[in-house]
Amino acid sequence: RFAARYHYLGFRVADDTLALMQRLSKSGELSTLARERIWTELHKGLMESSPHIMLTTLRECGALEALFPQWERHLDADILTALAHAPEAALNIDARFALATRNVPTQQIKALCHACSTPKNTSVLASLYTRVKPLPLASASASTVLETLERCDALRRPELLENLCASETLITGEHYEHLRTAIRLTSDVDSAPFIEQGLKGKALGEALRNERLARLTSIQEQT
Repeated sequence: RFAARYHYLGFRVADDTLALMQRLSKSGELSTLARERIWTELHKGLMESSPHIMLTTLRECGALEALFPQWERHLDADILTALAHAPEAALNIDARFALATRNVPTQQIKALCHACSTPKNTSVLASLYTRVKPLPLASASASTVLETLERCDALRRPELLENLCASETLITGEHYEHLRTAIRLTSDVDSAPFIEQGLKGKALGEALRNERLARLTSIQEQT
């Protein structure tokens, strides 16, 4: 964590300290750490000015492999580079953790979140990210965009997709304004007119979805 905090000052872990850390990682002693303590330290480190340095240091000393082998195996240079820009992008902790674990397979992310003792909101975003990446580009069809909104529960919880857009921007360089526009276009579809027509249940849901799709299609035809 201190390596992540003071990296900009040229701080590095001393060789003898790193050797000690490597011995501790190999000893199995890390398995005795409380999961809650692990998350406390991860949270602090990921919110430092150089969060990628915490992960590279944990990898170098063997702690990442010892604690989270599924994370270590899928942490690549692209993720570390993106994570280095998380502070300037003002990513919150949920977005930073989701970005850091972006490449962990969907079937393994739940176990990783449990091992890290992540809060519910953090786990939800990380798991969602593994399922919906990569986010659709502006050239995607209206139906693809709507499916993404639905999978992200964007009409009820727009902050989830907003966090994913912010994280994915650091990977792809895209800004995903079309997805933010899509949320605005579809979130205020009024059910009252359809209810007045006598629609309810499944028919009402289909009518609302068709209206949202029509709005997205219309805006795409105008651009």
